[in-house]
Amino acid sequence: MVGGCDVVAGALTRALGQAMEASMPLSRKSARIKPPWWDAGLEESKRRLNNFRRTRDYKVEDRDQFRVLRNEHLKKIRRAKMESWRKFATSINLDIWGPVYRWARNGSSKSRIPSSVLREDGTFTVTALETAECLLESLIPRDVTAPIFEHGIVERERPEVTEAEVKRAVWRMAPNKAPGLDGRGSQEGLGRNRHAANQCSERVP
Repeated sequence: MVGGCDVVAGALTRALGQAMEASMPLSRKSARIKPPWWDAGLEESKRRLNNFRRTRDYKVEDRDQFRVLRNEHLKKIRRAKMESWRKFATSINLDIWGPVYRWARNGSSKSRIPSSVLREDGTFTVTALETAECLLESLIPRDVTAPIFEHGIVERERPEVTEAEVKRAVWRMAPNKAPGLDGRGSQEGLGRNRHAANQCSERVP
């Protein structure tokens, strides 16, 4: 192969790169927006703190010195925030319709919650409850095949007990059996059960 494998691999790499640049849009890196109270002094203080963290043993040996630099940096941040807020609060004295008025009228941030949505029939919801119901119906639709249960008290069917079943249950009790949770032995309840069984048999026609 002419040129060797390295030349061919380089040509393929460049071709793939050009094809990707032509067909795929490049995403822009989102730069971090600095707060309005950030200034050059805070930038320099942060740079010194980061350099100390990279070059020194700030966790063990140089921990005290690092703590001093960090506290100074945090103190500058608090001072800058307070100064910025003071300027913002007193700006209404110079401009009545300025940022303080706009903040009081619109709030700190606008809500992104939709107040009205489009239904399937082409109409819009009016209230917040209608919007919530429409969103719930769209996200979790109802099951049309689910069975419908009627509210009410369901009576259980009790099977009839015959005289022979009662007699068998009574005579199965062992007279020497250990007492149960009520502390009564089987011999004590045997007579009562026989008496109850006899009464039941007398009442049965």
